[in-house]
Amino acid sequence: MKKRSLIIFTALVLVPLILFAQISGSSPYASFIRSFLAATTTAAARTAIGAVNSGSGGALTNAVVYGSTSGSWTFGSTAGITSSSAATLGVGTSAPGKAVEINSATGACLQLTYNDSDGSAANKATFDVSSGGNLTVVPSGGTATVTGGLTVSGTTAFQSASATANAFSGGSAFSYTFGPSVRSTPSSNASGPTGYGYAVNSASPFWLFGFPTSSTKFVIGSNTTGFNTTPTSLYISVDPATSVVGFGGSTSSSPGVKPSSTTLAVRLADDSADAPISASNGTFSGKISSTATSTTLAAAATTLAITSNVVTVTGDAGANTLATITGGLSGQILTLIFVDSLVTVTDSAAGTANTVNLSAAFTSTSNDTLTLVFNGTSWREVARSVN
Repeated sequence: MKKRSLIIFTALVLVPLILFAQISGSSPYASFIRSFLAATTTAAARTAIGAVNSGSGGALTNAVVYGSTSGSWTFGSTAGITSSSAATLGVGTSAPGKAVEINSATGACLQLTYNDSDGSAANKATFDVSSGGNLTVVPSGGTATVTGGLTVSGTTAFQSASATANAFSGGSAFSYTFGPSVRSTPSSNASGPTGYGYAVNSASPFWLFGFPTSSTKFVIGSNTTGFNTTPTSLYISVDPATSVVGFGGSTSSSPGVKPSSTTLAVRLADDSADAPISASNGTFSGKISSTATSTTLAAAATTLAITSNVVTVTGDAGANTLATITGGLSGQILTLIFVDSLVTVTDSAAGTANTVNLSAAFTSTSNDTLTLVFNGTSWREVARSVN
């Protein structure tokens, strides 16, 4: 019994004395115990675990501090985790504005990691905020998947990593709905409208809808050389400057159509002239007209160049003898109207290029007409009228 009483006496008297001796000393152990027991720092009454520089009220150097007034945990001198009675949680901020707020001076706010515990994650996704308030999500695997619908308000830009990469991809059940403010911007082009559009297909040929960098025309068509160039094969282009819808190109050899308020003209894609039309069959309801043209022959001219089906011809004062008529199309019927007696048409049965095979020699008088048909090589007389 006396032995047990001695043990109790020792525990009640000697242990506090030992602790007091440690607290009274200047070792780090004394500082740690003192700050823990005192539960105070020089700034305010807080619960602290750590070391102080001097005395029970000294400033904490390496400590974990819980501030009872703000509900925050501070690690060393860096703002830590803050909680409040409003059920908010802040990391790096003492006044979270939402249920959870993460603050970072560099904007590197959040990282989600797969199966890594030592800070060397290879598979991760980061969420960064710029100084302008823009969010960047970077998955290390290169793909972010949204299950269900996705609604985006405001102006939206989808940009691929390169001029030939896809900004969109999807399976057979995937669909895209584009509003008027949506566009695809190739990374190699900085301003528009040139370079804006949509590319369909991940490999050659690319199907383009938009303005490739080498054209100011809206283009729909296939392209074997990449998104950022004008298609090299058949395509449709719309030139806002001329209102011509071109097919296959924009040069003087490419056909197109040009609408107006009352007519639809078949023009060359560069709008320099009318373009020819070729069809196996055709049915027209109403009238068919051909624009009549007029020409005055130069002195000693022997060739008549035509651009229409009806041509009014004025001879030179010194008279003309025509041996050939150029500009005809196979199957074309041409009517010549003469205004004087100065033109003679040479009759040739040779059938060589652009010659005229007549029923008899022809010399014009005022108001005479001569009708010819072109077989693709030379002309044959259909009819004549002396009026």
